[in-house]
Amino acid sequence: MSGKGGETVEKKRIYFIDNVKIIAIFFVALGHLLMGLYDAGIFTENTYPETFVSILYLFHVPLFFICSGFIYQRMTVKQDFKDYSKNILKKLLALGIPYVVFVSATYVLKIIFSSSVNSVNSKGLISLLISARTAPYWFLYVLFIFFVLNPIMKNGADAVIRLIIAIALFMVFDYFPPTYLPQYFDHIITVVRYNAVWFILGMFTAHFRLERYFTKSGGLLFVIFVFLILFVINNRYYFRGYNLFFGFLACAGIISFIGKLSDREKNPKALSFLAKYTMPVFLMHTIFAAGVRSVLLKIGITNIIIHLGAGLAASFILPIIAAMVMEKIHLDFLYAPTKYIKIK
Repeated sequence: MSGKGGETVEKKRIYFIDNVKIIAIFFVALGHLLMGLYDAGIFTENTYPETFVSILYLFHVPLFFICSGFIYQRMTVKQDFKDYSKNILKKLLALGIPYVVFVSATYVLKIIFSSSVNSVNSKGLISLLISARTAPYWFLYVLFIFFVLNPIMKNGADAVIRLIIAIALFMVFDYFPPTYLPQYFDHIITVVRYNAVWFILGMFTAHFRLERYFTKSGGLLFVIFVFLILFVINNRYYFRGYNLFFGFLACAGIISFIGKLSDREKNPKALSFLAKYTMPVFLMHTIFAAGVRSVLLKIGITNIIIHLGAGLAASFILPIIAAMVMEKIHLDFLYAPTKYIKIK
């Protein structure tokens, strides 16, 4: 399909990106579950897998930003300001409505069940919405900022310059944290500067079609990542830019490994099913996991294995069931508003 000026946009489903998102949402849910169990006192200081959780946070959210930047660059064509404005309006609806709905739902649930959850909101709802501090929904807030600030890369020089700037910002703020910023904006600036490099890296990869090389490398980069992580864990060796360096190795390794295993022409039905519901799982996994954890604690169950199994099951099965029910009664508007609101 061609756009104005000879530009081409691909509308074909990119299956390996779908599969990477499935892996990413699994690790996001696992990370939140482990932290929730620690906050609830189910994990002790001695049993909590702190190093494992730290490693998860090197790459699980960056994977999502890379996938988002990749799809945005590969499947969007902007010809003029009018088209850009329409695209931004679509993103505002697609991300803004779920953001407001699920941050508000989390806020209300924490008030109602304040005696059963790990933390109670000390700030008002408006403050939470503005500061984008509620996990995992800050991702939607920041992703919208990236769509606004990043037009599609037009040429190689544009792509290279943007990636260099993103890396430079990451390193500068690593040395000079934005502690001088107003309270409401310090978190936003921090997550924007940290994650911009991953979103732009996704766009960069799509622009130069680097996925061809990632898929050919198979699991080599992943093996290198695992080796270096084990080395760092063993030696407790950290340095400036550590998160960027190991995050890149982890993301490149996982993408190359999944890309090698994925078929370009079709995807197994089970993976296609899971890919369809990554957004509902992302939006609802913390709500259902917290609910199951509270029920188990109420009936006196504190076994870590039971909590892990039940929490993971709740993080995936219950959001998917909820999404399927919402589809039947058209409440999926709350997480997929552009299915109903068309902007031409």
